[in-house]
Amino acid sequence: MASESAHPFPPGFNISTSRLRIIPFHPANQTHAEFLVQLWNTEDFINFCGRTSISTPEKASNFIQQRVLQQYSVNKYGMFLVSLKEGENTTLSPIGTVSLMKGASPDPHFLAPDIGFAVLPEHSGKGYAAEAAKGLLEWARTDRGVEAAFGFCDPSNRRSREDISGTVIETGHSVTRFKANDLVLASAQGAIRGAHIGGFQEYVVAEASFACLIPKYMKFSEGAVFPLCFTTASHALFNSKFLALPKPSLDIRPESSGKSVLIWGDASAVGMNAIQLARAAGLEVYATASPRNFEYLKKLGANRVFDYTSETAVAEIVAALGKSACTGIFQAAGAEASVKPCLDIADRADGNIFVVTTTPLVEGSVPEGVRAEMVFGNKHDDILEIWEKFLPQALFQKKYLIAPEPAVIEQKGLEGIQEGFNILRKGVSAKKIVVAAD
Repeated sequence: MASESAHPFPPGFNISTSRLRIIPFHPANQTHAEFLVQLWNTEDFINFCGRTSISTPEKASNFIQQRVLQQYSVNKYGMFLVSLKEGENTTLSPIGTVSLMKGASPDPHFLAPDIGFAVLPEHSGKGYAAEAAKGLLEWARTDRGVEAAFGFCDPSNRRSREDISGTVIETGHSVTRFKANDLVLASAQGAIRGAHIGGFQEYVVAEASFACLIPKYMKFSEGAVFPLCFTTASHALFNSKFLALPKPSLDIRPESSGKSVLIWGDASAVGMNAIQLARAAGLEVYATASPRNFEYLKKLGANRVFDYTSETAVAEIVAALGKSACTGIFQAAGAEASVKPCLDIADRADGNIFVVTTTPLVEGSVPEGVRAEMVFGNKHDDILEIWEKFLPQALFQKKYLIAPEPAVIEQKGLEGIQEGFNILRKGVSAKKIVVAAD
């Protein structure tokens, strides 16, 4: 094994999320070397990343010593080991890697690092990769000043695209709600159920349960902006594991339940859909956003909107919730900094308020007595009827607004990706960048 020189990270350094522990690689650690050999020789890794020369623990140890530690020293970040938490047990249970890699000029990667991850096949489809990536990016932003990162995807990695819209070519024998030539939007389920039904391919095998007819007034660009956001919001609000609210219906009168919900980050795509779904479930909806988006969120159905940048936002929201029966808080968007005010509100407000987040919860961040969970839907039973009944009825009756609004850039195809990235770096709020294929 390679001899270990002074390590760039202090002993015990780790990045903690709700389910994972992210730590630096150590060349002298036999477990680290053996796991790298195991991971990099799986069929999935070879298919998506290519075959490497790392075939023995000795070679893995040398790679860690010569390449990984060099990245740590030069950029102050690099490739990290991802392990499942084992309660109080400190024994490692490695499941994958997550990395921020930055090249040197004139390589275009020197402009910003790119985020990458790899997970053992048996742990795929459980949200670990996304949780690890979010945790690493948040640490890199707060501790290393990383303001932007690339995300590169091989075209054959069909799991990487979820929002789709298009024309039905053929249906399965058991499908009765759709037929050939129907125009539909859908949420591809590749990230959960396998690459064979991912959206990043010319012809997508979409599950009928997560598809919906597109009304004549709707464009494909509009249909492609919200399927995944709609699904995420539905899980947070209606999944029995999370807020478990009554199902939305066009027959329910707004605010008829006598209960309220707070949605933090409503100018996000998930937040905009959560507002409409909560209102359709009969709840009074409190929202947060910057003042420039207040009126738009009220148009979507928010009863009251708070300026999340205000120093008094938490106190104002706690006071407002004291006048209603709050059923929960949904942190629909944002980094770790947006989780803390949600937890503070739940801690200070009356009642037992459940906080559901889209951001991994940092170990030790949840106040005693507060229940909090990160939303992840690997079982969809609680939301199927929302896709099959509520959404098509609401769209065709024009009682569900397309949100966020698509911002279709002029440049089409792959050439438009850089233009879209440039727009995102300047800041986008209440819109989703759309690049047309052709």
